[in-house]
Amino acid sequence: MLWNPLSFFVPHCAIDRSTEELLVRSLESCSAKQDEVLTYYIWFVVVGLVLEILLILDEYRSDYQAWKRSVISTPDKPTMGHLAFHLSGAVLITIGVAGELWIHTEAEKTNRDLVIANNALGAKKDRELDTVRSTAAEANLKAKGLETENLKLRQLVQPRSLTDSQIVAIRNALRKYAGKQIEIRSGSYNHEAFYFTQYLVRALALAGFEVNDRGGTDISSMAGRLSGMHVMHSADERDAAVAIREALVQFGGVDVKDIETRPVIASIQTPTGTIPDPKRYLYIYVFGRPLPKWN
Repeated sequence: MLWNPLSFFVPHCAIDRSTEELLVRSLESCSAKQDEVLTYYIWFVVVGLVLEILLILDEYRSDYQAWKRSVISTPDKPTMGHLAFHLSGAVLITIGVAGELWIHTEAEKTNRDLVIANNALGAKKDRELDTVRSTAAEANLKAKGLETENLKLRQLVQPRSLTDSQIVAIRNALRKYAGKQIEIRSGSYNHEAFYFTQYLVRALALAGFEVNDRGGTDISSMAGRLSGMHVMHSADERDAAVAIREALVQFGGVDVKDIETRPVIASIQTPTGTIPDPKRYLYIYVFGRPLPKWN
């Protein structure tokens, strides 16, 4: 590629407007080139001023020598070299000043375009930042939702239990039924249900019930019920059964839909025939942990 001497005096700016980032970079590069070329024009002015000073000194020297001779002589014939020397300083100063004015005008235009480009780039960055923040907020919401669902899943896989404070609250709610007999049963192969019956045994025993712990025994006769609990009762024990249900719902964290009371219609065989069983019955049947209701 041939060297172009005008490249020192006329900055070539290739402006790339394909993106805001490239536009800002190309304008910044153009501004740097203009500053560099401005330096050359300043040197033109400096050199021209130096030549003008030398010209003044030369004229002073010639006038001083003529004064010393005190003789009026015929002037020397002007030469082109002498004319070029006299004009060179003025020409360099003129080129330098004109170049400075031109570069100043171009630099103002470049800086104006650079301000506009920077504002556009800033607006783009703000939009991108808003998008990132919005995406992050959505991700946080999704993460919180997943965390909530994971907590629900962890609660589902954990066996049911009662805290000490729940046991105390159930005891206080059922103290008025102290002395009543109750039997608590769970399935033979359901370890989670058996685990929960032990908390029920403790709570009801503290309330004063005479508890018959039959956790882990067969309740295949209740096969129609797969999850939750039944509080079975004879007619005379209905109030106690309802109170147990309400205490487990209110203080034990049991969903009201997962526990129900049912009357027991029992009878005994006598020599004269079948008659209603006069005994009082109160049972709690604990089945599997209720599964969530999926949509």
